[in-house]
Amino acid sequence: MRIGLFSDYYLAQSDGTAIATEISRQALTELGHEVLVFCPDLPKVKKKAHVRAFRSWPGLLYPGLRASWPFSMKALTQVGGLDVVHIETPLPVGLLGLRTSRKLDKPTVISAHLDMDFMGEYKIAPLALVGLGFLVALVCRRPGDFIKALFSRRRNPKASRRTDFAWRVYGYFCDQSDVCVAISQKIYNQLELYKEKDNLVLIPNGVNLPVYKLPTKPEARRQLGWADNEFIVISIARLVREKHVELIIESIRHLPGKLKLKLVILGDGPRKSNLQKIVQRYGLSHKVQFYGSVPHKDLHKYIIAADVFVNASLREVASLTVLEAALCAKPLLLFDDKLVEPLAGGVNGFFVNSPDQLAAKIAWLMSKPDKLGSFGAASRKRVKTRYSQSAHGRALSQMYENILKEH
Repeated sequence: MRIGLFSDYYLAQSDGTAIATEISRQALTELGHEVLVFCPDLPKVKKKAHVRAFRSWPGLLYPGLRASWPFSMKALTQVGGLDVVHIETPLPVGLLGLRTSRKLDKPTVISAHLDMDFMGEYKIAPLALVGLGFLVALVCRRPGDFIKALFSRRRNPKASRRTDFAWRVYGYFCDQSDVCVAISQKIYNQLELYKEKDNLVLIPNGVNLPVYKLPTKPEARRQLGWADNEFIVISIARLVREKHVELIIESIRHLPGKLKLKLVILGDGPRKSNLQKIVQRYGLSHKVQFYGSVPHKDLHKYIIAADVFVNASLREVASLTVLEAALCAKPLLLFDDKLVEPLAGGVNGFFVNSPDQLAAKIAWLMSKPDKLGSFGAASRKRVKTRYSQSAHGRALSQMYENILKEH
């Protein structure tokens, strides 16, 4: 079948949603489907045959994001002939997918990649969400449903008014599809409070190691110039508020200075200079290194060279970097105890809730080399058997076939 994936992030390949879209495309292509990706263009990035890119300009959310407004007759001619419309992002290109599905009467799938709790950390978020909701209502010609969602009672009394509102708007967006795909149990549990459950399905993201030969840990360290006798803690994240990378830096401050340890931070974003100032203030410049954004094809080398992987965000839905770190046989230290797919506490790592707890677990792993190996092996086994790219592709393909029969 001919499948269109609509993503506002696709060519910004350092973004997790973009990488998840590419994994889906590869998995579906391997099954014999024709997959096209519709996205904003990115200057100096060569377009491949499967990409249909729209004119764009720099986005405001974070580096690498491009904004576009693809609502033109020319854009509509590019999206003809699809059997299924699959929307990955709730921004203009995703809305083009909605418009396309309505105009061509094609089945629509929306993947939920966002934990809307993070919207509570941004004061401007409610206004942006209202704007998004009205655009969705205009495209779908269902303004009454949006007004109803806008003024409906709180669905989750435990959530703040702002985050509950954000989830209501996102639930309304997800309800515009024939099927909404929850990419983890965490997002499934959240969405079932805010949207109709009869079209909500759980299809986890898939991950695979690259087909080319990966270096061994000593080889990777030599390539990166890292000492063999250093204990390397690695964090991979966009440097934005909701990722809370400062908590990881704080944990290094709690560890004895004599330890041969280094924190490697991969990623870029608007908080980079703030985080660098924190490192300088704590006198940790010799122990914390920023490597910026790394192409996804090179990411595994850094993970393999490290000893343990840390993620401090509470706003992940199904972090691909966590899954990839597990696949690279790394113990995991996570702050979000709802990410139960990749981590079983005490089996392949630990959940922590503060910098001092994180420091204690890092110190414990440093003192237990045998646990590094057994935890790493457990991580790899857990992810390899449950979250393969091929299984992800088969689940998507079967879902498409089912909705085509019912449409």
